[in-house]
Amino acid sequence: MLVERFLSRRPADPAARFGPGFASWLLGLAAAIPFMSQPGLFVGPVAAAHPALGAGAAAVAFLTAGLIHYALTRRPGARDTSTGPVAPHTTEEIPA
Repeated sequence: MLVERFLSRRPADPAARFGPGFASWLLGLAAAIPFMSQPGLFVGPVAAAHPALGAGAAAVAFLTAGLIHYALTRRPGARDTSTGPVAPHTTEEIPA
């Protein structure tokens, strides 16, 4: 949401339910699985080998999702809202 709010070129379309934000969230969640540490439920391979990194699952998910969303929405021309070339501003008076 922060990437969409502060780095996107055009406003988000509320009608788009499964756009780049949803895909980014899923990929961020998938990237965090190896770091998850919920003893008794699930301990990922990275968290099992290095218990101190188990607390970093949320940070991994947050950063991964943000970077993926940025990459998906900042492709050249993907979210360009410009209407074309802008005419140069002239200061000449127009005769009446």
